[in-house]
Order: sequence, then structure tokens, then C-alpha cells
Amino acid sequence: MEALKKLGPRIEGHPFVSDMIKANDRPSKFWLNGKENKIVYETIKKSSGWVKKEVSESELIDRLILPMVDEARRCLAENIVDSREKVDVAMLYGAGFPAFTGGIMRWADQQGINKINDRLEELAEKCGPS
Repeated sequence: MEALKKLGPRIEGHPFVSDMIKANDRPSKFWLNGKENKIVYETIKKSSGWVKKEVSESELIDRLILPMVDEARRCLAENIVDSREKVDVAMLYGAGFPAFTGGIMRWADQQGINKINDRLEELAEKCGPS
């Protein structure tokens, strides 16, 4: 998170992230032996008051992918990255974005920018800005 904070004030680490990493230890895993790690969920609940709830697969995908699209667009607009192709390569090879999509920017083009913007606004209303 410290490295990501260099991208600006919109990148914030949630306090529970540091709670998940014990000193000189590996981060706790959400899944252990194919089952939910109850310790992780209890840690999150204690530090943030979060309560687990059911979320549809499509909403989960949108909540994970669309903020990445938005951040990629910001990186291009702020000249952090100088081409859409570099964003796609970084996401494909660095973040493991699914190769069959051609990259996050190509995927976003196929979805349509207006549809993405509308969905991001819906999610911000429902879930908050981050």
C-alpha cells in the first residue's frame, strides 16, 4: 500500500489490511484448505465493523474490475502511463487480467465507456466512493 500511495490521495489503505499482516509474517489468507478462513473474517469484523453479506457474481465482478478500469483511465489522463497498450500489457502480465480479453482497456472499449461510468455511479451510490 505504501507504494500505491505514491499514485495520489485517492489510493488509501484500509486499516484492516495492516491487521491482516502480522510482523515478519505472511499475510493471512481468505481461504485455507478450500474453506473460508474464519480468523480473517473475524479480524476484518473487529477492525472495521464489516459484516459479510451475499453479493451477486455480476456485482462482485463489477466491484473488482470497474475500479481498475477507472484507475487505468486516470493513469492515462495524468500521464502516469503513456499508452493504452502499456496498460493492457501491465494488466495482462503483471496483474493476471484474463488474456482472452486483450487487456483491461480493450475490455473496457467493448463494454462501452458510458455503460462503465453509469455502473460506477450506481456502485458508488450503493457501496460508497471506494
